[in-house]
Amino acid sequence: HWTMYPAPKSVDNGVYISPYEEVVKDILDLNWGDVQVTTEEKVDNFMNLVLRLNEHLESEDFHRMMGTFLVLLFFVRVVIYMRVHPKIAVLYATIVEMAMDFVHFCVVFFFLYAVLAFLG
Repeated sequence: HWTMYPAPKSVDNGVYISPYEEVVKDILDLNWGDVQVTTEEKVDNFMNLVLRLNEHLESEDFHRMMGTFLVLLFFVRVVIYMRVHPKIAVLYATIVEMAMDFVHFCVVFFFLYAVLAFLG
C-alpha cells in the first residue's frame, strides 16, 4: 500500500521529516518534567510511541523481505528466459533436474532442524 512507504512531510517550521522521524521526534519530545502529568501516564505515552515505532519497523522489515523475494524471483525468471542460449540452457537443465531432490532435502533438513531445536 502506498501509505506504508515513508515520504517526507512538512512540519510547522518547514523541516521535512519522514513518518519514522516523526515518531522518534514524538518520543524525544515527551515532557518528563511536567508535574501535572502522572508518571504512569508519561510511561504509558512513552510505551505507546515505542509500540508505534515498532509497528513502522516491522512493516519496513516485511517490505525488505518481500523485495528480496521478488529479486530472487526475477533472477529465476531471467534464467528461465535465457535457456535458449546453449550455455545457459545447461544451467537451466541442471536446476530442473535437481528441483525435486532439493525439495526433498529441504523437507528432511527442516524436520531435523525442528527436532534438534526442540531438543536444544
